[in-house]
Amino acid sequence: MGSTINDWYRIEPLTQQNGAEISRFLVKHFLVEEPLNRASGMTVKNFMPFVENLILRTLNVPFSYAARSNETNEIIGCSMSSLWRKCEHSEPPTDDFSFGGRENPSIGAVGRILTNLHERLFLIKPELDTVVHLEILSVAKEFQRKGVASALMNRQENADMLKRYWASGIAAEVSSYANQCLMKKRGYESLDEILLSNEVDINGKRLLECDDGTDRVVLAYKHLV
Repeated sequence: MGSTINDWYRIEPLTQQNGAEISRFLVKHFLVEEPLNRASGMTVKNFMPFVENLILRTLNVPFSYAARSNETNEIIGCSMSSLWRKCEHSEPPTDDFSFGGRENPSIGAVGRILTNLHERLFLIKPELDTVVHLEILSVAKEFQRKGVASALMNRQENADMLKRYWASGIAAEVSSYANQCLMKKRGYESLDEILLSNEVDINGKRLLECDDGTDRVVLAYKHLV
């Protein structure tokens, strides 16, 4: 499927050729605008190991998309997804959510929360075999609340495309309150959650306090096939 065109932006598939461009978008926007990144003090140095692995996981399968401005041709949003198979779940935990700077306990807490939820999907839903794993849903701050995230999700939720890869639905660890509201509105089921208040240092002080009302990370799933 090619581009989906709107009045002022279009949705296009992301491929490996877009790796450098999407990396720049994530550093410019997702790194500084995503609530857990801000709360943990994530830096470019911490963030880049995750981005490099993310690009390898997502851009080799056709489940990632960019929203691109018709005026400037710049990426203004993206959804990035990989394939998640139960047969791979039985292997030792991966470094999908590994960030640099492990000396920072707040950054370590982010990775720990995401990994813990990630490992629970097939325990909670043992009937599933393969799902699309939505890893990033990000829209540049100045373009938020304009329907861009919903347009990206419309492309993500393509049942015919999922069928080609024997995927039953879409799963995600949803880490911002805004995206949690969007997923609920779109019919995603909340399978599990981890409260940010659970993550404390050796003195009992919270490691993660978001400035946008986010107080948990949710494991969400929507059956599509």
